[in-house]
Amino acid sequence: MTDLLKEALDRIDGYTHPDGANQRANRLHKANQTSLNAGADTWRVYQDAIENADDYDDILQAALAVQDAQRLANAARMIGDDLRAQVQAQRSNPRVHEPSETKPALDFLDAELRDLMRTVRAQEPALHGIHNATDALRGGGNSQDAWQTVVEQVSRYEEIRAAQRKITITISGSDQRETFVKLINRSGLLRAAFDHELDFQQRRIMWSPRSAERGAADFVAWIKHPPRLEFERTGNAVFPDDPIAYLRWISDGDKAWVPDVADLVRVDELAETMLSHYPIKQRTAAREQYYDARNLKPATVETVSIV
Repeated sequence: MTDLLKEALDRIDGYTHPDGANQRANRLHKANQTSLNAGADTWRVYQDAIENADDYDDILQAALAVQDAQRLANAARMIGDDLRAQVQAQRSNPRVHEPSETKPALDFLDAELRDLMRTVRAQEPALHGIHNATDALRGGGNSQDAWQTVVEQVSRYEEIRAAQRKITITISGSDQRETFVKLINRSGLLRAAFDHELDFQQRRIMWSPRSAERGAADFVAWIKHPPRLEFERTGNAVFPDDPIAYLRWISDGDKAWVPDVADLVRVDELAETMLSHYPIKQRTAAREQYYDARNLKPATVETVSIV
């Protein structure tokens, strides 16, 4: 477990990591061995008393000690079995945490992501016109340092996204794993995913209304003409082919986010509503909530003039 993930998980009220439960069980099981070992010791004492003691009370006390040790051993075996069963049950049937419980952890990761994007943006003055490591090397000290700083953010970004997936899919959505994998992949990485994710791009281009609807022509034209796709990031991939370029792109304007589960579901539902065949008022209301209410600007239809 990385330090970032641990810090995020510590913000989830009532969460116990399976590894922590296993460590607890191991610690208690070790203490349990004392009770199991006591039986062998008391039996040796009893056998010695039977063979050598002249006082009946000594033999009786040794026998009673054996009986007590057997009770302790039975209890110890029961404790050991139940501790193992408890760990197995927690691993097999993890508790599903409510969105309100995981929100502090995801908010923490979102703040970390925003800090990452600020760090990348701060390097841009030294990287003007530079698009690869060779150019940075030729540019000299400031350019090299700035390029290296951005390179270091690649692994940090991967760590943030891994923690996001762990919390959103495994801890909040373990009972709907496939659904939450899809939600993160299409709506959980970019704030304006409806404009910039391949999944939505392809569906927008192929979408068509069922019938002509008054006032819908402009909306349909907007749906079917998304902006040019900057990067083709597909499926579970954290990055497209060029991680450095992608980090610089998302950092310009804080395009990336780590939504809490409630926001993730809500925003994805708004996107699905825009691609539905609901009445135009409902679809345009969804667009306003998706963009305007979140301080985003919907991409405008690009027209091509032929002279």
